[in-house]
Parts: sequence; C-alpha cells; structure tokens
Amino acid sequence: MTPAPRALTVREGTPKDEVLRLARRHQVPFIPVTSANSPGQPVGYVRVVDLLLSERSTLSPIRPLVKVQENEPHITALVQLQGSNAPLAKVVDAAERTIGYITAAQLRAPLLKGGN
Repeated sequence: MTPAPRALTVREGTPKDEVLRLARRHQVPFIPVTSANSPGQPVGYVRVVDLLLSERSTLSPIRPLVKVQENEPHITALVQLQGSNAPLAKVVDAAERTIGYITAAQLRAPLLKGGN
C-alpha cells in the first residue's frame, strides 16, 4: 500500500494537461482524484489512456474507487479489485478514513514471488 500522504493524487478541476504531465513524469497509468472541496478526500481515479483519448480539457471520466479495509487479506482485496475490473483501490481504516491506495499489481506481487 502507498500511504495517502505519499501517493500521487490530483484535485478535481486540475487541468488535463497538468495531469498528463504528472503521469508522464511519474510513469503511472492512473491517478487518484481528490475532492476540490474536501482536500485529501478521494472521489475516484482517472486513467491516463482515457485522458489521452478524450477531446475534453477536463478530468473525465472519473472512475469510482474500490474500497478495501486495511485488515483485508491480500487475496480477498485482489479478488475484489479484479471482480470490479479496477486497477486501484483506496484502503480505509475502521473509521472509513482513507489511509492509502493499493494497486492490483501490488497485491499480485507477493502471490507470484518465488513462483516458477
């Protein structure tokens, strides 16, 4: 998991060109989007490919984030992400506060480690 304070995020309303620049610089295929009104509160994520294909200058579509509990077993979280066809989830604590983000790739890595 990437802790929320260390995660690359953008706020709603960030110009598309700026988001694409950040994605290129950090070499990421998707970026969580936080609320313009409630800083740090995630509202979803954008896929870089969607931004590249869109003629709009806004961040769209903003896709919903899957929610994973912090104590969720890896395999359960991975099944949840794959079942939702989502590459990214927000990790929440018992009080439903977002504490970080996790990708399907991060969840698969321990399962595939050491396999032949």
